[in-house]
Amino acid sequence: MVKRSLVLILFFATVIAGCTVGPPQTTSGKADENEKEAGIVRKKDKIVLSGNVYPVREAEVTSPLSGKIEKINVKVDDYAQEGTPLLYFNTTSLNADLRAARSRLAKSRADLESSKGTDRREVYRREINRGISDREAKIRVEETRIVFENTRRKLERMKEAHGDNAVSKQELEGVENEHARADADLKVALLRAKGLPLEETSIVRSYQSEVMTNEAEYTRAEDRLRQATVNAPISGFIADIAAYPGQKVYDGWDLLKIVDISRVKVEAKISPGLLKFVHPDQEVEVTINTVPQTKVKARINSVSKLADPEDQMCRVRTILENKDFAFQPGFTAKIEIATERGE
Repeated sequence: MVKRSLVLILFFATVIAGCTVGPPQTTSGKADENEKEAGIVRKKDKIVLSGNVYPVREAEVTSPLSGKIEKINVKVDDYAQEGTPLLYFNTTSLNADLRAARSRLAKSRADLESSKGTDRREVYRREINRGISDREAKIRVEETRIVFENTRRKLERMKEAHGDNAVSKQELEGVENEHARADADLKVALLRAKGLPLEETSIVRSYQSEVMTNEAEYTRAEDRLRQATVNAPISGFIADIAAYPGQKVYDGWDLLKIVDISRVKVEAKISPGLLKFVHPDQEVEVTINTVPQTKVKARINSVSKLADPEDQMCRVRTILENKDFAFQPGFTAKIEIATERGE
């Protein structure tokens, strides 16, 4: 009886095992050749990268001066050619500044010519015989010395800033003229304080310095007036306008943005481990997600060798001509890169 029970138990165990454990599975097809990773599809003979379309060139137009905006000529999505006037500043105060600078320049030039003319000896005598007291002469020395030191330090800062391209050459020249004038004024004050006769050349040099200072100021006033008309730095579409007529803005404020899409770039991410298959000037096929999709042949423009710290990926870039503006920034795209061997 016990033997019979053991046989039955073994029989049922075999039946149950046969139901729960199926026979070994076999596949007659090939293994999947695709490997997907963060927008990358790797096939046997090519790599497909997912990317996006971006403009090659864009420009942020900032305010060249402080003032009130009089008129804006463009709207968002308008196309502007390079050099086209985009907006105008109110020029009332700028014209007044230019007239005042012109008047000062004319006077200083007249004074200079007078000091060098037929009556220069009389001018020279008037400068000598002003009749100032010793105390006044010493005060004058201290005043001119302070101005001289201030302009010297200012000139040093301006030279350093000009070396870093932070200020223009005209601004530097203006400070150089100020310092030259302060130097001449200090020398004249020292001569008076010592009771020595003034040199005629010192007087003339002081007038010359004043002319140079006023010439620089007049040039700056002319430049500011020209800057009252803001022109398009590049050709492109107006993407954003951050100002409005009547607004008071300041030097350096953002005014508008222009995007040039006559050429676009397609950027995609690639794993550093696949960089051995990619190199600049390599021919690829780019698919842009237009309607219908557009496929074009292109060449790789650049491949970054440094991975982005955030996602540990490198970037591949191609540049496409876009004469009809069919490729819009923001479109998705794919870059197909052929590999030499299926690894």
